[in-house]
Amino acid sequence: MVRDYHQVRLGRYSPLFDYLMEHNDEDSITLSFDEIETILGRPLPSSARSYGIGWWTTNPTATHARSWLAASRHPHPTGDGRVEFVSVNTISWNGAVNHGREERSGDRFGLGRECERLG
Repeated sequence: MVRDYHQVRLGRYSPLFDYLMEHNDEDSITLSFDEIETILGRPLPSSARSYGIGWWTTNPTATHARSWLAASRHPHPTGDGRVEFVSVNTISWNGAVNHGREERSGDRFGLGRECERLG
């Protein structure tokens, strides 16, 4: 049986990668744990529900993390059984989520506005 490269690299989490890529035009995607389990076709490990932000890591050595990192997303657990997957294009240099569109306008760091303000 020949396996797709991303299935080998992402393992059982490749369906989550596929889902996130299908929605790559959205700045953020919020999914409940139940929705993620439906996408995966299997339950999340208990540590995903109880360990919180530590399990929802951006460490590429974690197989599960590769599914969202390969889709250019960072996970942000909301604390109510949901996770917001934010496009890395909407995260500023200091890690804050930018829900506006200035990142895509060519002024990635908002320097145009800051220069205007300083005069």
